[in-house]
Amino acid sequence: MALARRQQSNPVFLSLVLFVALSVISIAFAIIFYVKYTEQKANSENTQVELEKWVGVSEQSKGAVAVVGTIPARKSATGVLIDDLDQLTSLIAGTLPPDATIQVKFETATKAINDYVLPVIQKYSTTDSNDPNKPSDPNKMSLAKGIKIIGEKLDQAVQEQIDLRGKNAQLYTQLENANKTNSEMVTTLNARLETYQNQVEQIKSDYSKLESLLQQTTEQQVQNLRDDLKAAKVSQEQIKEELFKTQAVLAMTSGKMKKALDQLERIKPMPDSNTPAYQPDGKVILYDPQTRIVHINLGIDDGVYRGLTFAVYDKNLPIPKDGKGKGEIEVYDVEKTISAARVITQANPRNPIIQGDYIANLVWDKNRVNYFVVVGNFEQYENSEKIKALIAKMGGRIEEDVTVNTDFVILGAAPIVLAKPTPDQIDLNPAAMDKYEASRKLYEHYRQVEQDAKTLSVPILNFERFLLFTGYKEQVTKPGAL
Repeated sequence: MALARRQQSNPVFLSLVLFVALSVISIAFAIIFYVKYTEQKANSENTQVELEKWVGVSEQSKGAVAVVGTIPARKSATGVLIDDLDQLTSLIAGTLPPDATIQVKFETATKAINDYVLPVIQKYSTTDSNDPNKPSDPNKMSLAKGIKIIGEKLDQAVQEQIDLRGKNAQLYTQLENANKTNSEMVTTLNARLETYQNQVEQIKSDYSKLESLLQQTTEQQVQNLRDDLKAAKVSQEQIKEELFKTQAVLAMTSGKMKKALDQLERIKPMPDSNTPAYQPDGKVILYDPQTRIVHINLGIDDGVYRGLTFAVYDKNLPIPKDGKGKGEIEVYDVEKTISAARVITQANPRNPIIQGDYIANLVWDKNRVNYFVVVGNFEQYENSEKIKALIAKMGGRIEEDVTVNTDFVILGAAPIVLAKPTPDQIDLNPAAMDKYEASRKLYEHYRQVEQDAKTLSVPILNFERFLLFTGYKEQVTKPGAL
């Protein structure tokens, strides 16, 4: 009997053990699942917080495609936005380092717009395109609208230039026709004048014959001859009257031709005498911002030498009239067709030197020799001889007077004319009059050079612009530079 009970209690015991084991396992799995769920929830909340830093709740509700647009495969919405920002920044301000932050890119683009675009819009977009009588604020105008207005004004200026060229051609045609008519009229008048002179000579001859007959014939013959003489005089008066009319027509034609020439002179554009100073000599083909080394497309074949300096200008803008560029470079290694130069100074780190930027030196030219005239006083320098020596070092030639061959005039301050010495001062210092005459001649030569340069349209630069255009502004401050 005891054996039977033992046999019945074993399955119950085993079932109880199995139930307890399963319960323990379930509780263990529940604890593990709860721990994992807690960690996952914390990670999800952290991820959500981080996501909201990049994308707000309102943008998340719209969806990435609705905010960004089409997203290429294996590309994130943020990556698409960054690529679009890089393209926009490059379009506005040029290429930037790939590791630049979005804030730096935005500030660079904004500065480029503020420095170059907005001043143009503020200068030319002064009226509302919808209401020409209502002034508009350029600072509140959209960039696209401002550029559109400037484009319309540019189209209008181009059209006006085309119209002026048409009027110019028309005036040239009228002038040629007037010259042709005048030439033909002069030829006709000369022929008529010759005919009238022959007639006058014939009349004189006939008059002499009649006068001879008057003394040898009867009274009737005398009267007839007198009548003929009177008719000849009348014919001569008519000839004189026609001659006066012809001279009046000639004077009128000359007046019309002079008026046409005056109109042509008024519409003819004046040349910019400083244009030769704004021509680049080469360009940057490579720039390493880490080492501040620049490679340029000029070498031994072009006459480049070690120590030669250049000013660097933005490739997307014309060379400014004041000569201020992005920086200055000095050549230290020269090869056959290229050279390496170190950056001496850089005006704005946010507008760095990039590939394709122009380089220029006012004195140095690979194709020809430039001729200079240097006159006047140059502040801290005792005379102009040191500046002349610098020009000669860079390959330029020095002239004393302005001629048709002069390329540039470097003008300092006008020389001071000494007071003319009195007889008593001359007695005390016999050289006083010589010094006075020397100072007066220097001043007269200075004014003559200035006048000749303006007459021949030779570019005139002061010492500051000369240094900027040669890329020597920074070097001149070093000891022994001049």
